[in-house]
Amino acid sequence: MGDPLPPVQATLAFASPLDDGGRWAGILTAAVPGLRVVDATTAPAPAEADYALVFRPRPDFFREMPRLKAIFALSAGVDGLLSRPDLPADVPVIRMVDPSQAAAMNQFALATCLAELRNLPAYAAQQRDQRWIRHPVRLAADTAVTVLGLGVLGRGMADGLAAAGFRVSGWSRAPREDAGIRCHHGLEGLAAAVAGADIVLSMLPLTSETRGLFDRRFFAGMKRGAVLINLGRGEQVVEDDLVAALDQGRLSAAWLDVFAIEPLPHDHPYWRHPAIRVTPHVAGTSRPETAATAVAANIQRITRGLSPLNAVDRQRGY
Repeated sequence: MGDPLPPVQATLAFASPLDDGGRWAGILTAAVPGLRVVDATTAPAPAEADYALVFRPRPDFFREMPRLKAIFALSAGVDGLLSRPDLPADVPVIRMVDPSQAAAMNQFALATCLAELRNLPAYAAQQRDQRWIRHPVRLAADTAVTVLGLGVLGRGMADGLAAAGFRVSGWSRAPREDAGIRCHHGLEGLAAAVAGADIVLSMLPLTSETRGLFDRRFFAGMKRGAVLINLGRGEQVVEDDLVAALDQGRLSAAWLDVFAIEPLPHDHPYWRHPAIRVTPHVAGTSRPETAATAVAANIQRITRGLSPLNAVDRQRGY
């Protein structure tokens, strides 16, 4: 965990229906001497709380804590927090930057790209039907991947895919001189970014500009037979348009780890579509052993009167 922090007198409210609050509390209190951690996932939040560490807290959660100095997200995406009516306007929201989460995301991106490259879903289907059919072998060097969104996680994915031999390019909202790959930017560059890609992998945040981005027009601009991998947000996909693009052969497959409604409803057509691979939002999760370091460092900065790292720009939405 690095050097211990100086003692602080502060309270942190933890709330997440998917995480072990006791595990986080043990690691955080060891990392931040003097910090009191209260699991408020179901219990009332402490009114004296200085900090909150959350993932999908219950409605009106933040109204219970008028003294908050910072809100830490347990996820890299913060659109769910920014859209909450109880979110205090003057409290910084800090997105999670966790090296373990980044490593997990990189591995997932590489795994999905390699699975498509080597036809593993097709072979799994053939095994179920007891069919022995060999498909042509493709190599990473023959496969163009475009990564949409070149933030910390997107850039890590691009680097990992390039190291594995894929021909990688990227797209970002604004020009990036430090991406290390060919990079398109702006709405005018989006069409060029996806037109020649065999695989389009999205790590985009959910904003007013990206909501519904993957629609009929977007799919028409993709290379015929290309694959979409969405690890950003489910609301970015126009679901009927994606199904139509797959049914018409415009796209050959879609890997989806994020959805507009989670868990994905049992009657959703994604479950049964032969060209859609569904995973339950597992591409990357924060591990307290490493993520607590970032939270502890920011508490130390705030205690010293410094601005926290990785604070969200509310206007941009990330």
